[in-house]
Amino acid sequence: MARYSGIFCIAWIAGIVLAMVASVEIGKAVAMPWLGFAGMFLVIVLTQSLIAIQYWLIRGGKGPRLAAALFVPVYRVNFGWLVLINNAICRLRARTGAGRDLFRGITHLRQGELEQAVGAFERHLRRSPKELAGLFYATMAFAKLGRFDEALRYLDTAVRQGAHPDALIDRCLVLLAVGANEEALQDIDAALRQGPNNRVYHFYHALALVQAGRADEALEVMRGPASPKRFHLNWWPLSLALQAKGDTAAAADARCRALAFLATMRMFNPMDWDEAGEAEILARMGKLEQGEKAVARTLAHNPDDPDALTIQALLRALRGATEDAVRPLEAASQRNPFHVVHAARDPSFAPLMDSPGFAPLLARATSACEARLLAIRQRPGIAESGAAN
Repeated sequence: MARYSGIFCIAWIAGIVLAMVASVEIGKAVAMPWLGFAGMFLVIVLTQSLIAIQYWLIRGGKGPRLAAALFVPVYRVNFGWLVLINNAICRLRARTGAGRDLFRGITHLRQGELEQAVGAFERHLRRSPKELAGLFYATMAFAKLGRFDEALRYLDTAVRQGAHPDALIDRCLVLLAVGANEEALQDIDAALRQGPNNRVYHFYHALALVQAGRADEALEVMRGPASPKRFHLNWWPLSLALQAKGDTAAAADARCRALAFLATMRMFNPMDWDEAGEAEILARMGKLEQGEKAVARTLAHNPDDPDALTIQALLRALRGATEDAVRPLEAASQRNPFHVVHAARDPSFAPLMDSPGFAPLLARATSACEARLLAIRQRPGIAESGAAN
């Protein structure tokens, strides 16, 4: 029993240290350190109480299994305090100050008000075109609305003006979302030349290689700098690469590992209502009912969300309702036709191939994607910005 007590105590002490650092940094980042210290105090009180409860469960004969079962939900409650503090800071900072439009946009994102968020981010970027937080959050909002051309315009400007290489990663995300895989890989290569040890850059490198159909290269990257042992989110591209190679058992294990990490990371995402990524993993794990609930929660905030609609189509296809599956996929194509093209390449969508409505939908989506790719490659100043990198 003493061994289990020691494990839990060490884990929670580490959690306290991390929570202290994170809460103080949140306060410092918005020039309101007293809020950070208040968050630190709350987290310490909560975690110390939970350590005592878990210790009592073990020593009281309840067994380590029950204490272990509490670990993940308690962890999420613990860091939920930081999320609440961060939300409160955003609302306060949205009222006044030079960054008020940025924080107003973040507040709108949290509430699922994408149009209002985009308006706030655009005002912020007109004043600070290279500011990374504004670029990142604006990219998220533009992508959900299917306004990729506008996102690229702001990102191209930032890259030409010598923004931090994170701007290249934001642009890579937009390019991946519309199927411009080679252009996305060029941006990742440029970012990696400037930040060769950045774990997030290597994560997107692996993801882009998988989407480009280069699973062998992706697996090689994930045996090295993008190893899941270095960055746990890499379990997700690893699952996709393994699935592409036909290793279903290993892919299922990787998906299971990625799911818990995605669920925790979503707490710190301004769009914490967006469960499309988790819904996709659940669908591919065969947990259709859980996936449907996650999709429903996402669509309740953003009824036209292209990612959630695509996963809804996947869930219906897996249930054998092929005619019903075409409708959400067609709705998703209104904002991003690449979702249809990507679905046509995904074996999980195979039941849709024989549906009478899918072939004309795919033809329209393919034509729209080709036109968009041509426009992306011909957009003004792209040769200069690429050369600069």
